[in-house]
Amino acid sequence: MSWSRHPRILPWGRGQRDLWIRFADGTARCPSGWPVRDATAEWRCQHAPHFTCITGRKNGLEVSWRVFIPCEGQREVWTVSLRNLTADPMELAFTQVLYLPESGFMGSRSYWDSGRQLLLRHDFPHHAAYEDYEPLSQLANWHFTAATREPNAYANSDEDVWGAQPPGNVPDGVARALPSRSSALKPSCAALQFEVKLVPGETASVSIVAGTAVSPDAAAEACSDLRSEAGVEAAFLAAEARWRDLEKRMRIDTPDVQINRYINRWGKKELVWMARLWRNGISTPWRNELQDAMGYSLIDPDAARPFLDAVTAAQKSNGYLNVWNTRAGEKPNHPLVNFKHNDGGIWLIITRCVAARHSGNPDELLREIPWGDGGSTPLIDHLEAAMEYSFADRNAFGLVRMSTASA
Repeated sequence: MSWSRHPRILPWGRGQRDLWIRFADGTARCPSGWPVRDATAEWRCQHAPHFTCITGRKNGLEVSWRVFIPCEGQREVWTVSLRNLTADPMELAFTQVLYLPESGFMGSRSYWDSGRQLLLRHDFPHHAAYEDYEPLSQLANWHFTAATREPNAYANSDEDVWGAQPPGNVPDGVARALPSRSSALKPSCAALQFEVKLVPGETASVSIVAGTAVSPDAAAEACSDLRSEAGVEAAFLAAEARWRDLEKRMRIDTPDVQINRYINRWGKKELVWMARLWRNGISTPWRNELQDAMGYSLIDPDAARPFLDAVTAAQKSNGYLNVWNTRAGEKPNHPLVNFKHNDGGIWLIITRCVAARHSGNPDELLREIPWGDGGSTPLIDHLEAAMEYSFADRNAFGLVRMSTASA
């Protein structure tokens, strides 16, 4: 879809989140002027390391949409607040849509779990051999969406949201009602719809949590503390306190205000995000994970330690650490996976020494960490083994080779 073909609606594509508000007369809009391109009377957007909030006002309705990531778990929370600024009652319905990533070759299924009060999608593990199924089934193959109140309707496919309407119109599921059926051939989204009545001056809020888990029970547990607005607010305040604490650490003060703002605030956000989230693919570079966790250790050594330990525990007892890691039960999906780089050990030494220095713990290098091929030894022995392995393979000029080592 493009601007020229469909000038009224600006779709956001996969991986995005839509929020639609339907009025009693059937018209619909969003908190901002997009994607319906209907300018709001007042609009603002707030960004901070721990949240984003979009607020818009039009026709006597104020809509606020706050998004944040709790301190723990693979989940995010959206809080939708509607405020009636008029002297008349309002009857509204809002629809929150999360477009999910494409499911694997073996398909997926989605349904409303009335007992757990969850909209679930299970991606069947893509495996080529029967023995691969079990380890793959232990991964976070379940997408879940829940709310602080039961939705009036739901949908799990783009077709059920948009219906027969061309992209130039408001989706059928927004203009009327979502079909609340679990028979979607290709479940591609999670949409929840809520009906709201507001007296003059009243504000109503509903929070929605979405994430991934290894099972329906794990999904229910993952959002158990976010089933009430009080629980959501407590999680929000905890995230705010966490980031305020991080902003106090490793601060700089230079004549350049932009550099100060990046290092003291937004750079820390990027460090945490990189270490915590993005290396979740099938084949990922352990070297890069070490580098990210090293940066994380500058502001929070305790939180960075598990990431560093996980990579260190993959090192073999001869000192070799492969740069690339392929997730258990999966087949390599990157051309460099079988290229045996020899700089993994060098980065292990650099990153662990930096992290140990910032930990403030003189016994950090004496902690026992397993070898990837059995047994365990103090961290200092891991680093010595990495150095010996790396310097044992040098060229005629005495330089350590980067890509000729064998495992």
